[in-house]
Amino acid sequence: MIESCKTEIIELHQFFEDWFCGRISDTHETFKRLEQSLAAEFEMITPGADIIPREKLLKQLRSMNGAYKSEDKPSAIWVKHIEGRRITHELCLMRYEEWQGDDNQTNPKGRLSSALFRRTEETPNSVEWVHLHEVWITNH
Repeated sequence: MIESCKTEIIELHQFFEDWFCGRISDTHETFKRLEQSLAAEFEMITPGADIIPREKLLKQLRSMNGAYKSEDKPSAIWVKHIEGRRITHELCLMRYEEWQGDDNQTNPKGRLSSALFRRTEETPNSVEWVHLHEVWITNH
């Protein structure tokens, strides 16, 4: 299950990069990839301590297709240091770093994320996101 979660983290962040940079079209079929991956009770805690439920997050993200096309926006999103541990047969807790910056990965901004996944057969990688908590990574 940990490998399925790792694959899901990588693939979904590639979706976000392509979505935000406008490399994929804003269609129901394209956006369905994200909708299918988030559990009905999904919620996200942002680095600013806001709690965002699934439907509000989906609405925000749907409006952001191509939002990173301007020069001052990130053009690349990548993940590093993906680690996980299986909690039960159905649940897995993952931790990873998400970075956003330019194509050369210079001056990136990073977030440390903890995500709870649940096994399911209805999603692209047979896991769904149940909970996500992000904090800023600061450079000292």
